Amino acid sequence: MPSPHGYIYGVQDAEIERLAMQHRLWADDCLRHCKRAGFRPAQTLLDLGCGPGFAAWDLAELVGPKGQIIAIEREAKYADFFRQELSLQHRRPRAPIDLRITSAQTPGLDASSLDGAYARWFFTFIPDLGEVLRPLQQALRVNAPLVILDYFNWAALAWGPRQETLPQIREGVTAAFDSFGADGCVGQALPSALTAAGFELVDMRPRVHMARPQDALWSWPQVWLEGFLPTVIEAGHLPADIFPRWKQEWAHNAQDPAGYFMSPPQVELIARRKRTGGQG
Repeated sequence: MPSPHGYIYGVQDAEIERLAMQHRLWADDCLRHCKRAGFRPAQTLLDLGCGPGFAAWDLAELVGPKGQIIAIEREAKYADFFRQELSLQHRRPRAPIDLRITSAQTPGLDASSLDGAYARWFFTFIPDLGEVLRPLQQALRVNAPLVILDYFNWAALAWGPRQETLPQIREGVTAAFDSFGADGCVGQALPSALTAAGFELVDMRPRVHMARPQDALWSWPQVWLEGFLPTVIEAGHLPADIFPRWKQEWAHNAQDPAGYFMSPPQVELIARRKRTGGQG
């Protein structure tokens, strides 16, 4: 397993490719969620844990040339990739992007400087939610929205009709998350953590997708499991024979007219910084 102080899925070129594919598949959901929260042109927005920067590009399109995106990432390789993309003439974003290599716990943001913030599949990997939410609350302007998409119950993912390996994979990946300090049910803890940090909950909605083998989303769990299961096996949370058995099972379902995949249940949250005494 990677160190608990790093990125659980590893930092390599293959993961950048996977994240790019993942973003393409979930980009429409991201845009609808952000617009529902009130993100609009000329705003200054934060992308929390921006990775290689795929969501930050879309946020830059949303706020336009009069807006600004501040993108925070702690992994130098992903920040370097993002910086190289920003340097390409044909890939200039519509809004200025201020990329910062730092942690979300000590982001160095000015007080009341943000019109909004976005975090997707980020809080799953934050053991102490308050350490991130408290400084973020101070950086947001009063009533500014924080938009979050994260797992509500990762282990509830499903595929079929063949699913002999599914219970074991659920248990093994959950054990890997636990050993890393990650929480695949963080969406259940976020409402209380947000209110404790001075946010008001505005909107909570479930987000679950189902896919058939002919759908683009079918590749999302397949690529993820192909990349992550060997790590879980190496860490001792699954036996070595689970990988070829899962591959055979997945291939069978891909050819079965009844084949399906259901994504882990997630929660779309919108919270706003509450007004406190003395704030205008």
